[in-house]
Parts: sequence; C-alpha cells; structure tokens
Amino acid sequence: MNNLFSLTERQRWAVTMALGSGQEALGAFMQWREGVIFDDLPVAEHRLLPLASQNLEEIESLKDDDLIAKFTKASRVYWLKSQLRTRAAARMISQLHARGIPSMLIKGSAVVWHMDGDLRSRPMHDIDLLVRPEHVAAALEAFLDAGFTLDGVSMSSRDLLLLMEHRHAIGLRDPDGMEIDLHWHPVACSRNEQTAERFWSRAVQGSLVGSPCLVASREDCLVHAIAHAFGNRPFVESRWIADVYILATRSALPFEWDDVITTARITRTQEVVRQALLVAMESTDLFVADLVFQRLKSASSLERFVARPRLGNDGSARPATRTECFLDAYDEYLSGDIKQVGGMDRLRGFLSDWWSLGSGSVLSHALFVALGRPPWLRRRLRVSELPFTTQERYLQVGERLWFTLGADGVDHLLRGWSNPEPHGTWSQGSESNLRLGLRDAKGLVLTVTPFLAPGHSRVDLEVVVNNRYSRRFMLEGQVWETRELRVDLPPGLIHGDANTDIRFVIRRPMSPAEACFEPGTRPIGVSLASIETY
Repeated sequence: MNNLFSLTERQRWAVTMALGSGQEALGAFMQWREGVIFDDLPVAEHRLLPLASQNLEEIESLKDDDLIAKFTKASRVYWLKSQLRTRAAARMISQLHARGIPSMLIKGSAVVWHMDGDLRSRPMHDIDLLVRPEHVAAALEAFLDAGFTLDGVSMSSRDLLLLMEHRHAIGLRDPDGMEIDLHWHPVACSRNEQTAERFWSRAVQGSLVGSPCLVASREDCLVHAIAHAFGNRPFVESRWIADVYILATRSALPFEWDDVITTARITRTQEVVRQALLVAMESTDLFVADLVFQRLKSASSLERFVARPRLGNDGSARPATRTECFLDAYDEYLSGDIKQVGGMDRLRGFLSDWWSLGSGSVLSHALFVALGRPPWLRRRLRVSELPFTTQERYLQVGERLWFTLGADGVDHLLRGWSNPEPHGTWSQGSESNLRLGLRDAKGLVLTVTPFLAPGHSRVDLEVVVNNRYSRRFMLEGQVWETRELRVDLPPGLIHGDANTDIRFVIRRPMSPAEACFEPGTRPIGVSLASIETY
C-alpha cells in the first residue's frame, strides 16, 4: 500500500544523518552530500541541519569538512532567530497572563520545551500559542495593543467570529517581523470542543523564557506533529519525523502510547498516525509495539479513504476527484462540533448544511445532483430553505455589495465560503450559497476571480438563482484575472421585495496544494469580490 508519509531516498538520508548514530549517520551524510547545492536545499532538509550538525560534529573525519561548517553556521542562525522569537512570545504570554488569559505552547515551541529548551536543535519559523475560544477576542486585543498586526489588515468583531468558524488559528506579526500564531483550536483537522479539552486537560505546567504557561503533553505533541504534516498534503515534508522521534525517545519519562492512541481517536487521525509511525520505524530506530498499530487500525472507513495518497499513473500528486472532494468536505464537517447521533442523521445534517437547505429538501436535491442537475428537473423542484433573515435595507438597482474583508456583504454568505480576505471571499467546495435582499432587479453583475494555475486552466461555474434559473460560465486561463459576469434574470423571477438565493456550483474546484500553489487542502473555485444589481 502507498503511504502518504513515505520518504524519498534523499529524504531518508537527511533523516538518518540527523537522527542516526555513528557510521550509519556518516554513511547517510556521504550519500546525501553527492551533488548537493547547499543554497537550494528544501526547507524540510534545511531545518534538519541543526540536528545533523550535532550528530556529525564529533566524527573525527569531518572535523574540517566545509559542509559541516555550513551546517554549524546554519544552526547558529536558527538559534539566534529562535532566541528572538521566544523572547517576543514570552512577553506576550506575560501580558496574556496579566489579563487573566491562560495560554498553552503547542507545535514547535512545545517540542523545544520537552527537549529541555534546546533552541539549537529545533528551528522555529514562528511560535504557536493556544487560548480558549472565549478568550480569543481579548487575546487579540492584547496582541494589537502590543503592536502586532494581522498582515496589515484590520478586523472587526464580526470578521473575527466568521474567521473562528472557518479556521483554527490566525497569524500575527510584530514590528520586528516576529510571528506568532494565535490558536483557538489546537489541531486544524479537528476543530471541536472535545479535542481542545483533550489538550487542555493533559497539558503540563511549563514556561517560556521565565513566563509561566501550559505546554501540550508529549503524546499530544506527537499526534499534532503528524496531523500538521498531513494537513499540508501533498507537500508532506520530512521534518515531522524528527519531532516524532525526539518526543518518543529523548526523555527520561516513559512515553504513553495509550495516550497517543486516544488523542488520535479523538482527533480522527488514527490512520494518519498509523501510516506516519510505520515510516518513522522504517527510517529510524524508533520502536512501536505491534499492539499500538493494531489499535490504530480501528479508524473509520472515511478516515482511511481521506488518508489515501492521491497519485496519478506517473506517481505524482493528482487533483481530487469530485467524490474525493465530497468526502473531504464530509470529513471536515465531522471534525467540527456536531450534534447529530447516527450515521444517516449526520449525513443528512451535512447535506443540509452544505447545500443550505431545510432537511426536508435534502433527498430531492441529492437526487437532482446525482442526475447531473438537469434544467427540466430544476423547474419542478420546490425546496425548503434554511431560516435566514436579511438586513432591513434591500439592495437597490445600481447598488454594489462587497464581499471583501470587513465589508457588509459578508453578512449575506451562508455555506461553502472561506474566510473573507482583502480581495474577496473564496468559494469552498462544490457549492457555495448566499442570500440577498433585492428590489426589482433585472440582473446581476458578479465580480469574481477564478482559481486558475498551470495544470488547472479552467473553472466551470454555474450561478443558480432561487433554485429555478441558472447561468453557466466557463472561466479559462493560466493566471488569476478578475472578471465581471453578467447574469440577466428572467421576468418574474424576482419581484418586489424578496429574499433571493444565489448558489455557486463549481464543477472543477481544486485546492491550492493540488495546484502546487501553496499548502492548503480545501478545494476552492472563485473569489467573490462584489455583486451589483441593474
């Protein structure tokens, strides 16, 4: 079976020279160095250099090696940057504490704490702090008061609530360029209260540069390291393996694999953790008992399906199919705080949420989708809508409503949208819905930017109005380009003051990772900037 975490030969050499011992590490280094261009090293390999430097510097034959000298220099640079980042984070931890806001170190900073604060061995690009959801607004205010910014973007309380619904963290930067990620959910793939409470209840008391705070447990850190690597698929890099190895082996305290299994079950990452541990055992001297793997095999069929590598015939990453997009969306739905009990009730709840329809219309709409959305059937369907109240004012003819960060249009978005950004709001998944109050509109002008990239040169968009009328657009190109789409509405479709449902159906959504653009697994289609009526 293909393993999502499988290492290339070169990655295996890098891991062995960083974590292996004696002649094994030396042999891996000698193979790895052949043809290496130091200035072009992948980020994952570069961040293994501090460990490799410590591992190899005692070997007599490498005392005067120029490449080892570069390893040592890189380690010093990482150490200096980590010193500056931890001091900035420590100041903020103290300020949060002064405001009665408990915080927890997670990810890299937690791994460093479990390594007895060894900043030299574990480079950190940023510091990740977890606070409880009810403290996010106050914590964000503390960061802003201290001079941190949200990439230069202002954010209202409404924007923050919407962001918290869709994401697990937000990035902040201080005037000196130090970055801190403020989390309200510890794990991106499991944004629910049960997972958060698992991390909070098992955290240990620690500190950062003298500032007291909680630290995620070693076992939770291990699961988190694997889940974070999985979340960047198909860009799963090798640096996760060093965290897993160090957390499991380099401590005088016993490592509790039972706790790993429980955290993996709660976060719905059992299959992901199982695959990663298999690779870790193949690539290092880490030992994991067979019983651990047996218990991790209890993952659901959906978890196993989502964790499968998506490879083309040539072995390279391929775009997700429509079925895979659907199951990814369902898996993400299950990772949130859901109230339904039973498989069918959960699926019905997901479809109702995904399509923004009342539960009584889910089966008929599902049949409509399965049949390919034939126009003749659309006219016969009568669907019940989810309760929704529009603003008191209605969109006048000639008026434009914006869907950029901080704009009023964000209030009208229903399901299937990412968090708003300065350029607009990305549609997410195969369907995205919004509802407007219109007054005698004869048509709409949509300002959108399709997600296009080399290898993904077409997005098919169907705009459905009130579930009765639709207009299809084929958006082609190689780069992002903003376009205006005109949708003429037939007489009688909108009359007087009415709530108007607009549904975007994307035929070919793709995630940024699948387009080799940047990490990000959620398939997106178009960025909606504005809607104008005429």
